[in-house]
Amino acid sequence: MCLGLGISCYADDVRAKSSEKLGFLCCMYDLGVFPFRIELVGAWVDHPFISGVLPGSVVTINVVNNFKSKSGLASSSRDVAKKLWPTGIPLVNLEENAKLLFDAENTPEKEYISGSEDHIGIIY
Repeated sequence: MCLGLGISCYADDVRAKSSEKLGFLCCMYDLGVFPFRIELVGAWVDHPFISGVLPGSVVTINVVNNFKSKSGLASSSRDVAKKLWPTGIPLVNLEENAKLLFDAENTPEKEYISGSEDHIGIIY
């Protein structure tokens, strides 16, 4: 099923054990189908001026479709991810991947940080 959608499938040691119990394979998106993310609930908590006043949780989902750039679907974060991982997102250490993506997009000279929800949504 995954291959028909342009998704490469493999299982690493950590996820394979839990995946086998659930009966599915771990999949890695190919470049052509890097996921877009939609914040379904609780957006903007990655900005300190929001989360400092009203902290909370975010529900982020990934969608695969053809959207225009700058449509609020993490297009800049996706572009950075494509540069970091030209062959697709590695599924070995998701938390480290999210941190790496955040650091790559939020360079020291950038005035405002953003995208942590995007990075977590894309990686997970």
